[in-house]
Amino acid sequence: MTDETDSRRRILLVEDEPDLSDNYTLALGRAGFDVEAQASVADCLAAVAVRVPDVVLLDIGQGAHGEAGFDLCRSLRQDHPKLPIIFLSARESDLDVVSGLRLGADDYLTKSVSLAHIKRIRAKFTAIYASFSGIQTVYGLGYRWLERLEY
Repeated sequence: MTDETDSRRRILLVEDEPDLSDNYTLALGRAGFDVEAQASVADCLAAVAVRVPDVVLLDIGQGAHGEAGFDLCRSLRQDHPKLPIIFLSARESDLDVVSGLRLGADDYLTKSVSLAHIKRIRAKFTAIYASFSGIQTVYGLGYRWLERLEY
C-alpha cells in the first residue's frame, strides 16, 4: 500500500529566501503538490541525483551568485532533457525572461505568485507532458493527477 505522498506529483523548489520558500511550499502543497524545497544549487543537484522531480521551479539569483539559476537550468537541461523547468524569479526584464527560455526553461513566472500562477503551472505541466512523446512511459506519469487541482 502506498501513502498519499507517493501519488502526488513532486515539485523541486529552488529558493534561497526562507520566507518565500515557505510560502511557495505551503501554497503549492495546498494545490495538491508534494514540494521539496532546496536553498542552493548544490542542494538541488544533490536532490535530483537522489530522485528526479516531476518539475523544477527555480530562482535566478541564489545568494551572492546572481546568475546561478541560469547555470542550474543549463545543467539540469543537459542532464535531464525532458525535465520540466520553470523559472520563478523577481527579475522581470525581457532579457532575463528570454535568457531563461533560451537556456531551456519551459516557462518563466514572476515571484508575485497567486492562484493564477498555480493554474499556469498546472497548464504548463499539461503542455509540457503533451509535447513530449512517451513522457508517461519515461516518468511513469499520466495526465489524471493534474485534474486534482481546483480552479
